[in-house]
Amino acid sequence: ATLSRSANEVAAFTLCGAEQRPCGVCSDCAMVAREEHPDLEWIRSEKEGGAVKVDQIRELQQTAYLSPKRSSHRVIIIESADHLNTASSNALLKILEEPPAPIVFILIAERLTSLPPTILSRCHLYRFQVPEHENVLELGRLYDADSRRGLVFQKQEAIIAGLLQLLQGTIHPCELAALWQEFDLEGLL
Repeated sequence: ATLSRSANEVAAFTLCGAEQRPCGVCSDCAMVAREEHPDLEWIRSEKEGGAVKVDQIRELQQTAYLSPKRSSHRVIIIESADHLNTASSNALLKILEEPPAPIVFILIAERLTSLPPTILSRCHLYRFQVPEHENVLELGRLYDADSRRGLVFQKQEAIIAGLLQLLQGTIHPCELAALWQEFDLEGLL
């Protein structure tokens, strides 16, 4: 939800016609908020946690080259881009290799390792932090009820903290792997 909100804000900034963008009150901003702007297109998997299908990307191949209707640009947001299957990834790659000029693609992914390197190489990467109340470690502390589960959870917490450090770029993968050698990862999972 946080990533989708951020993508919507970038879309509002891009499509808003006011001097101070996004103004939040003009008709363009209102249409973006309702996901009804004619120059904004969302691509989502048809079911929760499912893959974005190749037919959806092929349809996008036909509409991506249309001119903007109200703004100077078009914005296409692909939600759950990390759930693209191989065929969808290849179809998207064709568009990204020769993108139409007045278009902004926003690919939302929670797991970058699931995106093919060929797609990642054609993107500018922006990382968004999870708000504190949604932090998995805070939820875990609330769950930590007894000491037996607490010991296991402390190890899981250390693993998750290491992953967060890796995502933030504050630890090298080799350094993290060395720290994890003490854990029975398969048993913990």
